[in-house]
Amino acid sequence: MIRKIVGLAVAAALAAGAATAQDRIFDGSNATPLIEYWKGKPVWQLQAHCAGVFGALSNHHAEAGNEAEASYAKRMGLQFLDGAAGQLMRDRKIDRKAAVAEAAKYVNGGRAVGEQAIAESEGDLQSTTPANYRRSECLDLQDSVA
Repeated sequence: MIRKIVGLAVAAALAAGAATAQDRIFDGSNATPLIEYWKGKPVWQLQAHCAGVFGALSNHHAEAGNEAEASYAKRMGLQFLDGAAGQLMRDRKIDRKAAVAEAAKYVNGGRAVGEQAIAESEGDLQSTTPANYRRSECLDLQDSVA
């Protein structure tokens, strides 16, 4: 039930933005069951969303004093942001500054979803909790669009 509710929140956050005709769309051909509902969304929006999710995870781990996990999550967040900006640059033929500014709108939404999932997980990020699902969705996305 929690997974469905959080999934709906993610879908609502991603639906807020306007894709353009030139945006690469996630076709879901390599999608796992966790991310099938992301089919039809622009790849860059999903990557930016995941940058925010990993940003929330990085903050959580840093506050908990787990530097290794915080560093890993930060690296992943930056990797997703770089992927989103690169995809936007290719899709829309815009410069990096404009691409990062556009992606930032979705990073903030992903961060909010990540923070909500962490709160609902009550500190347990390793089992079948909302925070672990959000992390896993993003890692599945990374594998699917590579």
